[in-house]
Amino acid sequence: MQSLARLTSRGFAPTSGRLVTAVYPGQPLARRLQSTFSLTGALSKEDFDTTELISRNRPVSATYFTGNVVYNDIIVGLDALVKCHIQDLNHPAFSNTQETSRLMFELEKLKKMGFGVKDADPEIRKQFTEPFLALDVLGTKLGIKLREGQYYNLLYRLHWLLCLDPMPENVKTYVKFFMARSLDHHGQRTTQSKVDELGRAYAVGRRKEASAQVWLVKGEGHIHINGKPLADYFINAVPREAVIYPLQVARSLGQYNVWSKVRGSGTTGQSEALALGIAKALVLYNPDLKSELDAQGLLKRDPRMVERKKTGQPKARKRYTWVKR
Repeated sequence: MQSLARLTSRGFAPTSGRLVTAVYPGQPLARRLQSTFSLTGALSKEDFDTTELISRNRPVSATYFTGNVVYNDIIVGLDALVKCHIQDLNHPAFSNTQETSRLMFELEKLKKMGFGVKDADPEIRKQFTEPFLALDVLGTKLGIKLREGQYYNLLYRLHWLLCLDPMPENVKTYVKFFMARSLDHHGQRTTQSKVDELGRAYAVGRRKEASAQVWLVKGEGHIHINGKPLADYFINAVPREAVIYPLQVARSLGQYNVWSKVRGSGTTGQSEALALGIAKALVLYNPDLKSELDAQGLLKRDPRMVERKKTGQPKARKRYTWVKR
C-alpha cells in the first residue's frame, strides 16, 4: 500500500472522497479491491479482511478459452484416444480387408489430392455418415449447432477408432454415444445381394436423383419397368438403348427377364440407374462378367449431379447482361 507521502509526491492531492484501487501482489486472488477513503488517513495491508476471499477455480480444459467448448473438448478427447491406440489401428496403408479400412483408404487418397469428404463420391459420403447420428440429431444431442465441416471432422476421427479390432471398452463407451445403431451390428455389411431360392438376383442402381430396384431372373428377355414394358415406358430410343447396353456387353440379350421399380429424376437418370442395377445383377449371376462390365464403366455410379442455381443469377452459370449505363 502506497503511503500518503508517496501519493502526494506523485501528484495526488489529499482530498477526501478519492477512489483508490489497492492491489496486493501477494494475494492468492488477483483482483482489484476498490474502497473509498480519505487520503488523509493511512491504511495498511492489515486493514483489509481477506478471509472471505476464495481462490478462483482453474478451468479443467484449455478449451474453456475457445469459442466452442463442447466441440473442441470432443476433438481433444478423440485425438487422445487415437494417439493412445495408434499402434493397434488397422491402418488402411497396411490392410484394407475391413469395410472401415477400405473407406478410410479412399478418404486418405482424396486428402492427398487436396479434397475433403464433401468432394467424395455420394456412395462414399453415404457410407461415411451412415453408422453415425445425422448432423442435426448429433447437434441437438450435444446442445450445440454443428457445421458440416465440424461434423465431418468428428466422424473422421470416429472412423479411425472403428478400425480398432478388438475395440477396448473405454473406446467402445465413447464411440457408442455417436452411433446411430448398435456397435455389434457395425462392420457386419448389409446382407449381400445374391441369387435367392427362386433364382432372382436383386440389385439397386442410382443416377442423379433416380433410384432403380432391379430383379433379374433367367427367362426370355422381357423387361418391365414399373409394370410397363420397356418400349411403353421409354418412348425414345436413347434411354431404351442405355437400359439394354449391359445385356449387350454381357452377350445375354434374350436370356434374362428384368423387373424393376424406378422413381425420381427424368428419363436419362432413370435409364442409367436401371443400367447400373442390371449390370450389378448380372455379376451376381456370373461373377466372370465383372471385369468385362467394369471395363465399360457399367459397375460404377456416375457421380455427376445437376449444378445448383446461384443467387442473383438466372441459372447455374448463365449471367445477366452487364449494362454500363
